[in-house]
This record gives sequence, structure tokens and C-alpha cells, in this order.
Amino acid sequence: MSKIETKFEVQRESKSSRHGWKAVGGREGYIHIDEDTRIITRTQTVEQARQAIVELAKDYRDNWLKVPAMRIVKIVVTTTYEIVE
Repeated sequence: MSKIETKFEVQRESKSSRHGWKAVGGREGYIHIDEDTRIITRTQTVEQARQAIVELAKDYRDNWLKVPAMRIVKIVVTTTYEIVE
């Protein structure tokens, strides 16, 4: 028996990373903008991921930073259950 879960993650270009891209929200799947605001970067749908990119780009511009190249990556996690006894 197996379970398949699909999510979408926002990544930004990172020259220091081994493959050139890095998850924006890290393992948690979100990034804190300030004390009260956080952007969820690991989402259930592509539309939510696109909206996260728009919000991230706005935050970069508000802080006078260059907006990095960003992309949406589909993550498929397959969990397999096996009876051992």
C-alpha cells in the first residue's frame, strides 16, 4: 500500500547551492517577512505558489533589493507501507 502526496515549492537562484537553486522557505515551507506576516512557500496548488512569488518579489522591491530569479518545483512524495509481521 502506498500514499502519494504532491506539493509545489518556490525556489530562488542561489550560486552557493550545489545545483544552483535553493528553497525559499527552507524545510518549514514558509518565510517570515516581519513579526506578524509570513509567506507560505510550500503550497498545495500552483496558483498559491505563483501568489507567493508575487508577494516575495514585492517584499524584495519594498526593501530595495534586486528580485532574484524564482521558480516553482513540483514535489511528489511517495510513502510506502509494508506489513512486516
